[in-house]
Amino acid sequence: MQPIFLDHSLTTPIAASVRESMLPFLSNLYGHPASNHWTGRAAAEAIEDSRSHVASLLDCHPNEIVFTSGGTESVNLGLLGVGRSIGHATDSPHCIISNLEHPAVKQTAARLAKEGWKVSVVCCDSQGLVQPDALESLINAQTRMISVTHGSYQLGTIQPIEDISKLCYDRDILLHTDAAQTVGKIPCMVQQLGVDMLSLSGHKFFAPKGIGVLFIRLGVPIESILYGEGNESGLRPGTPNVPHIVAIGQAAKLAQAGLQSSQQRVAGLLAHFIQTLESLLGGPVNQLCTKSQRLPGVSLIELPGVMASDIQQRLPDICLGLLPQRLSEQHSNGDCVFRSLGLEQERIGSIMRISIGWTTTEEELQRAAYRIADAYESLRDNK
Repeated sequence: MQPIFLDHSLTTPIAASVRESMLPFLSNLYGHPASNHWTGRAAAEAIEDSRSHVASLLDCHPNEIVFTSGGTESVNLGLLGVGRSIGHATDSPHCIISNLEHPAVKQTAARLAKEGWKVSVVCCDSQGLVQPDALESLINAQTRMISVTHGSYQLGTIQPIEDISKLCYDRDILLHTDAAQTVGKIPCMVQQLGVDMLSLSGHKFFAPKGIGVLFIRLGVPIESILYGEGNESGLRPGTPNVPHIVAIGQAAKLAQAGLQSSQQRVAGLLAHFIQTLESLLGGPVNQLCTKSQRLPGVSLIELPGVMASDIQQRLPDICLGLLPQRLSEQHSNGDCVFRSLGLEQERIGSIMRISIGWTTTEEELQRAAYRIADAYESLRDNK
């Protein structure tokens, strides 16, 4: 039986046209983009074409796009590269991040703290949102940089980046957002968001793993965090990964062309899935953070009395999003997202994240609903 993939928040399959776009650069167009012969020029032109496609998706200038190896490197380059560039101008410079951040942001902020920055953490509310007034209360005269995720990788909640950007603009504070969960799924136009930096990862929207982007607004001071032969305006040494750069450019074209229809489709499919599951279980299914604006294809559902990992074990052909054990272990930590939501330890293990994409079919979701309901009732009745 064909597996059913319901974990698009973690990664996505490579789209067919994205895969095809890479093939020439994995075969006869293998030239180095720095070379002055025809294979090198073809590679260099392909890189710039992809840069334009990504810039069009983000509504920015191509010169503001830096290709990286993925979201983690983009975050590191943005926060460390800018932090080191501007930190020396202020005694004890201050940075604020949210408790919703991916470990890439949290650990990079921890690195800044070792380099003399003061780091504060703003917690989300019970609906998984960072409230601008809570963030504002942490701003002080030394605050130079803020990083708040655009879409929570754990919860699927969309953060009020535009409102946060107004706080930053009024105080000359640089704003970074991790948009790995949102680019290609909802509009992420940097001019509208008002951000100075935005990081993203290709494999979250149907490009391969190992390619990412940092948008950095022209004029924002930044220095390289790696050393070697300079590429990407001197910010990223090393030979460019031409096939993957071409791939993320094609993925950006696909996303821009189908963004609105894809949003509507996945939202409708997910709503139907929840309705089917509720019908099978004979009552409403508890969904987290329903009062917040959410990514259209993501839902956290709680099936009480049964561990979500046990349901996954019963259904090896259905790929569910489970909360990693380490999140449960962090529950006693005041920084934990789930403490902010008011969840007790025993409830966390009963939560699964369902996340779908434009390749998901109605038939797959129908089949998954029946299988999940059957496994849940069997495990619950055998307790």
